[in-house]
Amino acid sequence: MDMQRYFASNTVYPFKARKKGIMGKVYVDFVVEKDGRITQVKVAKSTHKLLDKEAVRVVRSMPNWEPAINDGRPVRMHFTVPISFKLQ
Repeated sequence: MDMQRYFASNTVYPFKARKKGIMGKVYVDFVVEKDGRITQVKVAKSTHKLLDKEAVRVVRSMPNWEPAINDGRPVRMHFTVPISFKLQ
């Protein structure tokens, strides 16, 4: 499953944010470790604390990744991903 589909199917729009009409894009930093675990999850660019909390939760809940490979060895890799919250 690709990351955007994972976010779309696993993100729960916070009720209070929905009620208040809060929308935006949260940028989340994380590291994929040599064994594929997701660590060091934090908000790189905030929109609102309610949205930030859900964005961090959904990134932390991702399954392990295939680690990056450099010279035939697994290496740690830093990523920043945007997670959009949009009401319709």
